Amino acid sequence: MGRSRQARWSGVRRVCLTRSDLPPHTSVSRRFNDHRFGARWLKVSAGMILLGLFTSVALASPTALRLGYAASMDPAQFVNVVVPLMDKLRERHPELALRSVELHFQDGNANQPDVDLMLLSSTEAPLFANQPPLILATLGEPQQAVLRASSVFVVKDESPWKDLEDLKGKRVAALDPHSFDGWLIAMNAIAKRGFTYSTFFAQTEFTHWQFPDVITLVQTGQVDVGILPRCTLEKANSQSVKPLGLRVIDNQAGTTEGCQRSTDLFPGLQLLALPHVDPLVVKAVLEVALMLAPQADGTQWLVSSTAPTDSLLKNLRLGPYASLPTFSWRGLWERYRFVLSLGLAMLLILIVDFIRVNHVLKRKSRALEAESEAKIEAHRALQASQERLSLLERASLVNQLSALIAHDLKQPLTIIVNYLSGLLLLRQQNLCDDKRLSATLEKVLQEAYRMGDIIERVREVHRRDVPEKVAVSLSQILSRVQSYTKLPLEAVNIELDASVKGHPLELELVLLNLIRNAQSAASEPGGGKTVHVSLTQTQHQAHLTVEDNGPPISDAVFSELGHVTKSTKPNGLGYGLAIATAIVEAHGGHLTFTRIDPQGLRVTLTLPIFPSQETHP
Repeated sequence: MGRSRQARWSGVRRVCLTRSDLPPHTSVSRRFNDHRFGARWLKVSAGMILLGLFTSVALASPTALRLGYAASMDPAQFVNVVVPLMDKLRERHPELALRSVELHFQDGNANQPDVDLMLLSSTEAPLFANQPPLILATLGEPQQAVLRASSVFVVKDESPWKDLEDLKGKRVAALDPHSFDGWLIAMNAIAKRGFTYSTFFAQTEFTHWQFPDVITLVQTGQVDVGILPRCTLEKANSQSVKPLGLRVIDNQAGTTEGCQRSTDLFPGLQLLALPHVDPLVVKAVLEVALMLAPQADGTQWLVSSTAPTDSLLKNLRLGPYASLPTFSWRGLWERYRFVLSLGLAMLLILIVDFIRVNHVLKRKSRALEAESEAKIEAHRALQASQERLSLLERASLVNQLSALIAHDLKQPLTIIVNYLSGLLLLRQQNLCDDKRLSATLEKVLQEAYRMGDIIERVREVHRRDVPEKVAVSLSQILSRVQSYTKLPLEAVNIELDASVKGHPLELELVLLNLIRNAQSAASEPGGGKTVHVSLTQTQHQAHLTVEDNGPPISDAVFSELGHVTKSTKPNGLGYGLAIATAIVEAHGGHLTFTRIDPQGLRVTLTLPIFPSQETHP
């Protein structure tokens, strides 16, 4: 970047401290004459003369006076501010052995200076925590008092960025990392927006007042944004032949301000005296500073203000706040005191609310427990009632099955009696051989087993010892019922065997009841003596249909089908179809009754299909 910084500053000091062509500054008497104070001027002049004489006597002996200034100071400011002040002090007080000392700041902390006076910014002065200096005067503008230091973020006119938030992750150029209005104030503005200023920009380049400068870097596109002290851009525009093509981001300047700014205003350069300096020397230096004429930009030394800059030091963790670790409890408390206080208050509210809700829940729980015990007692009473009802239902079912089975047992008993009577007759006639005897006894034994199955089923229902439902072949049940009822083979049509889940005996009784009812109706006077049975299957259901061509059925009789009613048969009880309907519905199916035109009845038994490899006959 060119010459070293120390060599550059030495050159500036050599030129500024030895030049003889600086214009003389306006004296105190001339300033008073311009204002024409009249008679009071004589008194003030006399007082000033006496004060000067007294000070001169006090300073008669040679006194060494060291004036310190920040190494980050703009060279132009050194020429326009430091040099005139030192020249005026030499002119007014030649007995002072005056020399300048450069002050350095490392990582936000100041080394202990071996100086008497200092020219520092308002945030650099508090860095000397061990020796708090006395603020004598501040460089400012009369219309804005001492608040004049600020920074601007500048970008090219054609750039798309409008707000400070848009600059996150961009490349930036600035004067010096320790420059008050050329860097620190800008970083404070970023920290106030809630960002981490140290990582806000993707790339940072410091020019240290060498070429290319910040404006040139922005114009040539080497960086995206530049940070400049307040009024620097206006001065560059006034000295340029053509417009610079730069604009300011987040301009906060008022209508009366002559320069744009992107940040808050802070006190400018301050003249400070350390505690060990003689009070008479301090008065002499302050008198000289206030005598100096305003600079070309209108700034001059003014009586200092106590404007706070503590918030900037906190935000950037400089000076007394630099020792706070990033993740320490103290650092967190200092940085987020308001947020943590609010969080603790909310936590306290939540704890109180939790205690209140817990108390309410306990009270509600006791009420719910009492209600639950009452429900348990009610459930027990209901269960006892249901058990009694179940006993009644079982008794009713046994009665209904008994009525149905009493009719069904009559046929096997009749068959057994007929077989045994025939066998006895053949024996009396000496016509009974062994083969005929064995066949007859097998038939008798088969009917006896069938009667035993029917009786055992009634006992199981009464005990509630109901066996598990199994896969049942409807075609096999139909074949057995066909043999019982002596139904001709041409009267039965089985398209496809179907398996359903159920109790084989119950389904056999249902089918037997339906076929016998059809045979009885077809045999009545006016009937056609024909019964037809078919077994079909759809995707999920099996349909077993029993049709007869018995005499026409009246509306009254048709509406009572499937319900308990008075039987129309001489020996009937009226329970058959009602019990059959209940058994089919217990198997997940239903019975459908349809009248056939001109006469007859169609009963369709529909059951859900149970796909299984093993079926019970």
